[in-house]
Amino acid sequence: MHHHRLAEHSGYYQIADRWLCYTFNMNLPEYWEIWARTLQQNHLTEFVITLLEGASPVRMILSQTLFGVSPFFDTNQQASFRAFAETLDDSQQSQMFAMFLKNLEMK
Repeated sequence: MHHHRLAEHSGYYQIADRWLCYTFNMNLPEYWEIWARTLQQNHLTEFVITLLEGASPVRMILSQTLFGVSPFFDTNQQASFRAFAETLDDSQQSQMFAMFLKNLEMK
């Protein structure tokens, strides 16, 4: 998958002018553009940024819900749901994805 907005360099991802060390599952970035596109199409980007930046208990409940419902979807959707649930479970990953979304909103 081609990432024109996300550049990888020596174990770091560049988002705008910031370099962030990644410590998350290497499969997550492959979904970020897909998730961002879906959120933009459904006008949910700002809501999800707010969710990612705070509301830790809400993030945990949503992540557990995604883990619970993922078996009812096809394999590709299951992988995406699980990756998003993992992002919600980890505050660092949540912050990084929120920054990624904010950067896209500024363009």
